[in-house]
Amino acid sequence: MTAQAVAEAQLAPYPYQDTSPLLREQHFGIAEGVAWTTHRVPGLSLEDHIAEGACPAPLSRSEKFPGGECTNDLTCRALLAVQELLLPWVWKAMRERRTDIHVAVVSHELCIAEILVALVRMNSGGARQTDFAYDGLQNTAWARVSVQVKVGRSIPLELRPS
Repeated sequence: MTAQAVAEAQLAPYPYQDTSPLLREQHFGIAEGVAWTTHRVPGLSLEDHIAEGACPAPLSRSEKFPGGECTNDLTCRALLAVQELLLPWVWKAMRERRTDIHVAVVSHELCIAEILVALVRMNSGGARQTDFAYDGLQNTAWARVSVQVKVGRSIPLELRPS
């Protein structure tokens, strides 16, 4: 709905619009729509807490609820979104020698934050995920990113969960 509203607010002819499952929010499996807690009973695993009716927040980027994605999974999906949805526009602008191509990406807080991290990672020459985090977004926030390509520089395009 947000993407549609953004597109309709533009001058005619309306811009190209597409959807992709790569841009969906992180999926929390059985914890979707359930209240989380920060309290954990020492010695109990995530699964044990869930069996007792509690959904404690994951403690690491690799921990996930059954049926859901961990943050590392979302990171990989965000990198794919950059590769498959954003970089083609960058290459198009380079081929056409244009600097006026604008792309709006509509998603949710966690997914957008991971897309921003993937872009910063490319700019930083392959910095590790643990070197930085982008956590300044709210659920109704937006971020503006300007991309410039340095000719002759390789871009790291592979990220695997740790």
